[in-house]
Order: sequence, then C-alpha cells, then structure tokens
Amino acid sequence: MKNLERTILYIVLGVLTVAVFRPGNILPLAAASPDSVRKEPVNARIATCDVYSIMRTMIDGEEFKPARAAIEERIRTQVGELREIEAALKSSDPKDEEAQAKYQEFVSKRKVFEGARTELDLLMGRQFVQVYERIKAAADVVAVRQGYTHVVASRNVDDPPTNDPDRLTQAILSRPMLFSPEGDDVTNDVVIELNLVSKP
Repeated sequence: MKNLERTILYIVLGVLTVAVFRPGNILPLAAASPDSVRKEPVNARIATCDVYSIMRTMIDGEEFKPARAAIEERIRTQVGELREIEAALKSSDPKDEEAQAKYQEFVSKRKVFEGARTELDLLMGRQFVQVYERIKAAADVVAVRQGYTHVVASRNVDDPPTNDPDRLTQAILSRPMLFSPEGDDVTNDVVIELNLVSKP
C-alpha cells in the first residue's frame, strides 16, 4: 500500500491549505505606495484537518473500493496467465511453431494487461480528485460554521519511527503544522460533515 499512501500524500500537498475567504476576513490590497503596509487578515483563526486519514478511509470505503477491486482482480488473473506462458516459453525451442504461437499470445495478453493497468490508474486518479473535492467542500462548511479563516491539511497521527528516508520525508511533509492546539483540529467535524460516521 506504499504507492497508495504516497499518492494520497502528494494530492494533499498539491493544495496544502484549504482557505476559507469570507467577506470582511481579508482586507483589500492597499495601493502601491511607499506608505503602504501589508495587513494581515482580521481575527485570523487557523484549524488543522487530517485530510490524509479521511482520504484513506473514503478511498478504501464501499463507494470507491469495489470498482478498483474488479480491475485489480482482472490484473491478478492476467499476471498469472502471463507468468504461465513465460514459464512455458523458457523451456521451449524458439524455432518451434507452437512456441512462436505462444509468444504471440504472450504479446497479445501483455497488451491487455497494460491496458488494464492504465484503466486502474485513470480510475484511481478520478477517485482521488472526487474524494479530495468532497473533503475540501466539507472543510469549508465546518470552517465557516466554527469561525475559522484557514484550514491546514496536516496529519495528526504519528507514524512509527523509521530509518527509511522516503517514509521519513513523507512523514515530515504531511505535517506542515509543527504545533497546534487539539481544540483546533476539525478532522472529526469534517468526517461528520461527510456522513462517514454518526454524530455522537
């Protein structure tokens, strides 16, 4: 599942901050002049949301997983068939007509296999975009309701210690907020807004 985790992380990092811009929160830009001073948002409040964990839950849920599972099952079957033909070819005489026919079958099945992999990649891409857009919309609603001006995508669950540079880098990048109060974590509120769990 390492590739799935990396894909989710990169999608989350693609739009790191889900900003909620409400009238009155952001001051208009001042005219360019020596006396102009950049002004910060009025009454800025920042929340965090573990977008990664929500995406993982939704992607592996009943709405999205079955479609991928059907293609993945086809791919597993195709891989098995390709391995069988490959094993047979290794013990065959390349000049034998039957072996040549087997090779053509291998080439044909490999094209089907590659098509299935492309189909799976495209489906996953569509699903990730759809899931992220839903989470962002839910985060917008929660932020406005609770008076936040910004919601930052940041994981709130620590990964086990690792010496793997790739996993360590992912862990660091997925936590842009080094410190934030627990009370400003709106992950559960976003989950409820998405109807993923019943409200307590």
